[in-house]
Amino acid sequence: MVIKKATMMDFEEIHTIFEEVHDLHLQNTNKVFKNTDPLTKEEFKLALENENSFFLVAEEIKIIGFINAFIKIKEGRHTKKKKTMHIEQLGVKKTEQNR
Repeated sequence: MVIKKATMMDFEEIHTIFEEVHDLHLQNTNKVFKNTDPLTKEEFKLALENENSFFLVAEEIKIIGFINAFIKIKEGRHTKKKKTMHIEQLGVKKTEQNR
């Protein structure tokens, strides 16, 4: 398995997994999630261009999973400036789970 930064060429495979995850959300928590496209090509492109956001993919010939995260820089009244990473979305292709 190879872990790599996603590129625009990975969009279709990532989008398919995103849809699987979103469908699961709709089936189980439809009071929270809207029935919309979970990731547009434009949103994906903007995320790739943002230096504080990233997509990584797990690949075995084809993409089997992804993680979308972002870096947040924050400073509190009593704390120094620090970077934290927040996982926004994580998905594994249904056929690749539990192996």
